[in-house]
Amino acid sequence: MNGSERRDHREDDLSHGTEPHPTNEHSDGQFPALDLLHVHERRALRIHAIVFAMSMALIVLVNAALNAAAGITGEWWAWWSIVALMGWALGLSVHGTVVRLSRR
Repeated sequence: MNGSERRDHREDDLSHGTEPHPTNEHSDGQFPALDLLHVHERRALRIHAIVFAMSMALIVLVNAALNAAAGITGEWWAWWSIVALMGWALGLSVHGTVVRLSRR
């Protein structure tokens, strides 16, 4: 099977609504399956970051409201949301590092 036949076969796969099978065949010096995998990893990281930002905003607002209601906004120990922020930020940074290093 020569290069143009492979390309036609991949186009047929795409026209039927199925994804082409991952291969290790070179296409212009690239690995198409690995590029697609990296795109999915980056998308997952982006979703993770968005969920992190939205959730942490909500958690900090709840913490601030509870502290204000209890009259302890000035007490450092009352800001439990900082612990959640640090833990989740660590997980997000590990996720980002894995995605970044998997590209190499």
